[in-house]
This record gives sequence, structure tokens and C-alpha cells, in this order.
Amino acid sequence: MAGKKRNIFLHEVNRMSYSAEGAHNTDSFPVRLNPRQHAEHIESLLKQCMEEIPTQTKVEILRGKEGLYLEFSGETNKELNTKSLENIRKGIRLLNIQEENGTTKATVYVPLDKTEYYLQKVDEYRKSLAGKGNPKNNDLIRSIEYVRRAKIESFWIGENEFMPAQEAVWCEVWLRYKQNKDVVEAKFKNCCKELNIACKSQKISFPEKMVCLVKANKDNLIDLLRICDDITEFRRAPKATSFFDGLSRGEQKDWEDDLLERLRIGDSKTTVCLLDTGISAEHPLIKPHIVRGGIQSVDTAWFTSDHDGHGTEMAGRLHGQAL
Repeated sequence: MAGKKRNIFLHEVNRMSYSAEGAHNTDSFPVRLNPRQHAEHIESLLKQCMEEIPTQTKVEILRGKEGLYLEFSGETNKELNTKSLENIRKGIRLLNIQEENGTTKATVYVPLDKTEYYLQKVDEYRKSLAGKGNPKNNDLIRSIEYVRRAKIESFWIGENEFMPAQEAVWCEVWLRYKQNKDVVEAKFKNCCKELNIACKSQKISFPEKMVCLVKANKDNLIDLLRICDDITEFRRAPKATSFFDGLSRGEQKDWEDDLLERLRIGDSKTTVCLLDTGISAEHPLIKPHIVRGGIQSVDTAWFTSDHDGHGTEMAGRLHGQAL
């Protein structure tokens, strides 16, 4: 792609005031008309969370090996100050954040010797209400609508209908690590061995997170949470494509035809521009979505076919999770 190219200019743009990354818009937190009453409400919920209730079943209550799991909820359509829920220095870790019908929920791990942390935050908030200006921990406390002990659903990312029941299925287990990920991985695999849970040897690593695959049912996942404090979330593992790779061309065509019959192509006016190394325009799942004359190359002497086998896969993302 040598040679001079014309600059790209953006026209229909607007000026906006600078906002530092991670800065909160305090207007997005709910306004508490009776702050003292709200503080008492949150304090009561936290104290309930700290109590072990004998009547609660194994499924209803989760407790880690050396800590508690709490789930904080914000007010519907308002922001939950999730950043202030975490305190790494004290070992209090924000595990995951989920959105459900406009409500933000955050799951937090609290070491057993730090269970008074949030109660102290509420107490500081309440004692400073009579002073001038905003009370201490104002954005955190007023953003919290409800607190409860976390359940297995607090860790499940995705639709609950895909959570395993009695039958064991392959699931992703997301683990958090700070420095030595090999230690975290070894500890997790020892936990799986102790519980007799099948675990794949391969893993995927991200900065501060790794993903392992286990074959587990619901009770297995709960047991893992009880003895492994590094878990942040569970997901249903996607099915491998090796099944389709092993089919004959005729069998693959039958699957394509069946899928095409069930696809509903909407009349959307939205157009997506994909910059890549070509595309297989005759692919049956992609062809209906390509604009006439829409496949072009920078140099007209180049081919527009997918010579690197990448552009077609990227174009397949238009189907999202439908496949």
C-alpha cells in the first residue's frame, strides 16, 4: 500500500468538555431524601450478610475458604459506585459486574478478617451527615440499593438457563491473579483434583485474568467457590467447531441450508464498513448481507477474495451470538 493517500476528514462532529477516564458523574447516583434512614437500611442488610443462618441450604449461601462473597445492587437506571467497593490493600476484591434490567450488580470477595469494612464505611457516612458539605463515602453509600450474600447466580455470566443443573457440562472458570499466575493455576487445578472435577490442561491468559475449562454441574461450581478464592465468574463454554470441520462438503451444505431457512434478515438501514484482506463473497451466510458492488480494494489490480482467511471470519461477526 505504498504511495500517497488522501487524508480522512471527519465533518459532522461536536465539541465536548474533557472528562478524565474513570471519573464519575455524581448526578448519575441516586439522591437519598432521607440519608440517615438509608444508612440504617444498608447497615441492617450488611449485618444480615455477616450472620450465618442455620436454615440456609448449601445452594442458598456461599462462603469461600477464607472469606465471604457479597452481591451489591444499585438502584434501577442509576449508577452503582463499583470502583469504591474494592480495596485491594485490604484484600477486598471486585469479582464481576453485571447489568440486569437496568440494575447494576457487583460481586465482591471480602476476607473473613475484613467483614467490618463496609459497616465502617456506613458508620462514617452516618456520623458525618450533620456536618457541612457532602458526608464521607457519600457516592458509595447512596449508590447502594441492596446487599445480600452472593449466590451461584452472582458468578454466572450469561443467561441462567445455560447454567448446568444436575448434568455436568463444560464451563469456563475465570480466575484472577496479580503476579504469579502459575501459582493460581496450580492451586485451582489442585482444587479440581480434590473435588474430582475434570479440568482441561489448556488455558487462556489475559492481563490479571485466566480462563480454564472444567466439566461440572451446579453443585460442582458451588464447591469450587467454597475452596478456591480466585474465581471471579463462570460461563458456559462454547461448543467446539471441530464437529463441523469433520463433516463432508455435502453434510456441511445441509447444515447451511437448514440455518439459512431459520435466519430472519431484517430491513435495517445500518451499514458496517469492514477493512480487511478480502472476503469470500459467495459464502451463503454472508452473501445476503453484502451491498451490491460493496467489495473493493485500495488498488484495483488487487483481488478482493479472502486470501488470508481472515476477512470472512470477521464478516461472520454480523450474526453475533445467533450462531
